[in-house]
Amino acid sequence: MGDPIKIVDLAENMIKLAGLEPEKDIAIEFTGPRPGEKLHEELFGDDEKPATNRFEADHAGGA
Repeated sequence: MGDPIKIVDLAENMIKLAGLEPEKDIAIEFTGPRPGEKLHEELFGDDEKPATNRFEADHAGGA
């Protein structure tokens, strides 16, 4: 995975790639989170703990 990007930056870039201007040709509307939508991704369950290995950035879940 790479660095996080803002969704508004992604939307603006896609509009520009289509040859249009953000907010002039296409409006960007913020609607907020929908019911049940996650704000953060859970990588491990409550009964799991991260297990390390020889690779610093690689973790596996284990009970």
